[in-house]
Formats: sequence, structure tokens, C-alpha cells
Amino acid sequence: MNLRRRHQKFPGICVELTGGLGNQLFGFAAGWTQARRLGVPLGLRHRRRRGETPRSFALDWLLDAPDVAQCSDPPRRSFRERSFAYDSAIDSVHPQTRLLGYFQSWRYSQARADDLRTYLVDHGHLPTPGAEACIAVHARLGDYLGARQLAFHGVCQEAYYLHAVRELRSDIGDLPVRVFSDDADFGAHLARLLPDATVVDQIGSAEQVLGQMAAAKALVISNSSFSWWAAWLAGDKATVIAPAPWFTDPAMPTQDLLPQPWLVRPRSGEDN
Repeated sequence: MNLRRRHQKFPGICVELTGGLGNQLFGFAAGWTQARRLGVPLGLRHRRRRGETPRSFALDWLLDAPDVAQCSDPPRRSFRERSFAYDSAIDSVHPQTRLLGYFQSWRYSQARADDLRTYLVDHGHLPTPGAEACIAVHARLGDYLGARQLAFHGVCQEAYYLHAVRELRSDIGDLPVRVFSDDADFGAHLARLLPDATVVDQIGSAEQVLGQMAAAKALVISNSSFSWWAAWLAGDKATVIAPAPWFTDPAMPTQDLLPQPWLVRPRSGEDN
């Protein structure tokens, strides 16, 4: 069945994707898990939300599966997440439902986490997670430095990355560090401050960069959905340090965002 040529309403679960690769993967994970639960196809529809940084559809590499397609004519019935926290009501959705929200929680795909991890690695032709004897550091700045984004997201401080690498080297060995960043100057600055550290030239597709990060034995991530996914793909094969608070407002309900095994450290770098 060629889902891309159907003219009727999409027969399965359709996800309204937003943001860049990391945010789109959150939506994909929630939709894929529900589609598998129901035994129906998954449709993907990318739309920019007002006030967001312009992003393009980033999941082309997942469209070669027979049960995944772009969805141009979404179902009328919809499910909208009620808050940033995990919403268990999603497990009651029926076929021909459109999912609306960010779905930023590992719990949305918990029931099929191992299958989803394998699915993403295989379809993206990504390296084996956790196989590289190194520490990956991801420093996200970019549009986070704009006034509006800085007030909402904030950024991790230099001390956070330095202290996190020091802690990991103390625990798992003096491994080399690979620095990934969307800010070349800051990435080079971090690499100069860390012994045996190099900046990774991020050539290739976004999912390939994600795979390079996920291949590390340990990760220091920023408050970024992109590095969240690198750490999640690595699974229990890697040690992960994540920042807190994830958002500038500590009252944001992020209790379902970070998997339990991850180590959480202040993004200010203080009191580590």
C-alpha cells in the first residue's frame, strides 16, 4: 500500500512535528510507539509554530519504511498533550488520530524503547551506540543566545562542561574528549581548556552527527533536545551527565524528561 498516494484521510496515527531534528524525534517516538501499539501506519507532518526558529523537515531518512509516510491530509480527531509532563492518556488514542504537542519524555516510548532504538540506528545507518572509547561533549548555543530563547532556555556555563568531564574521567578513565557545538568559537574554546580534546567538524547530515555523539562511551549533554537524543540512543551503554535546570524557569514540570540513570548536575557548574 503506497500511503503517499492515498487521497482519503490518513488511516493511522499522524504526528504534527515541530522544531529541529531533536524535537521532531520526540514527536516521531510518541507517534511510532502508538502506531505500533495499534498496528497502523504512522504519518509525519511538519509545521512551524509561531515564534519558533525556522526548521525544515529532518526525518526523510525514516520515510523508506513501508509503515511510515508524510501525511498531507491529517485526521480530524486529535490528541493534544496537556502539559510538558508525560500524559498517560496518550495510550487511549485510536487509529485516525492526530498527535499535537512536544512529547518530550522518555516515557512516551518506554514500552518499545529497545525496538525504537534499533529502528532509528538501523534506518539512519548510525554507528553502534556506546562503542567509541571517548567522551562526547555537546555545547548548544546558537539561537539560544537570542533574548527570547535565552530567557526561556538559558545556556550551560563553561564550568558545567569542565566539571562534568572531570567527573567522568575520574569515574570511567582518562578518555579523549570530542567536542560538538553549533558555535565554532565556543567549541574551540572548550577544547583548549580540556586536555586531550578535539572539536568534531560536523560534516554530514544531522542524524549522522547525532550518531557520532551516541557512539561515545560517555556524554556531557546540554539542555538541547538534539543532545538528549544522542544520549538516549546510547542507552545503557554510555554514562550521561545532563544539566539542571533544563529550562530557565525551574518550575517547568521536567520530572519526566531525563531517564533515571542519567547523572544530573547544575548547569552553572557550581556545587558539583
